[in-house]
Amino acid sequence: MTMHIMVDETVLMEFVGERRESLVCWNKLNAMQLVGYAELWATPDAYRLMEQEMSEQLPNEAVRRALGDTLSYIEICSVDANVVRLALSYGGTYEEGVLDACVRKVKADYVVTRKKLPPLRSKVPVFTPEALFEHLEKAKGVTFELVDF
Repeated sequence: MTMHIMVDETVLMEFVGERRESLVCWNKLNAMQLVGYAELWATPDAYRLMEQEMSEQLPNEAVRRALGDTLSYIEICSVDANVVRLALSYGGTYEEGVLDACVRKVKADYVVTRKKLPPLRSKVPVFTPEALFEHLEKAKGVTFELVDF
């Protein structure tokens, strides 16, 4: 069965920014996706937040190209009236509410972030990328080893 993993803007920014420390995790996430073990999801808010941050340092065309390139492997949760209703009723910020509503909508198994999030109403576990792989190894016996060829 395919895992659904919601990644937020903090993790996406590491990939788009080619942060060396995160490349191993991204390579593992991509490998999981390529073999059909996982689908990677994000909220539209994640893209809005990344666009804002990147626009401070890069020309608009470069920002749009970089964000557009991620769409070949990241699915975007569509925001409809139901998502907005759930987000507005959420106890935290609207952004956290959209995340929680999208987690429910796509039936995410995990949220991957660098932020300290309050517990989600959906009760979906929240991990850093590194902690996700530790969890998968301990809880499910799944290990990932990248091989150069």
